[in-house]
Amino acid sequence: MQAYSARMAELLRQGSKSAKGVGIRTAGRSSQVGTGNYASYDYYGGRYNSNQVKRGVEGQERMSGALDLAEMKRIIQDESGDIRRVMVERYKVEF
Repeated sequence: MQAYSARMAELLRQGSKSAKGVGIRTAGRSSQVGTGNYASYDYYGGRYNSNQVKRGVEGQERMSGALDLAEMKRIIQDESGDIRRVMVERYKVEF
């Protein structure tokens, strides 16, 4: 039970870091794009707008954070099911 509690605490800390990190990573990657609403050209001559690139970066980071949190939720559910089975087996009471 102590190992389960320690694991849950660690997972929740990681989830918190992941959720907070989305904004930090987004700001870091967006700052590399530039500022203003100007158009630029890529290596192949394609035109792009810096605001479009920033929105793409924000979307990617939000998706990455959501996937991390979904994985954490799956792990918590799996481990909670495991500990529940152990408790039912040991104490003969449904939890």
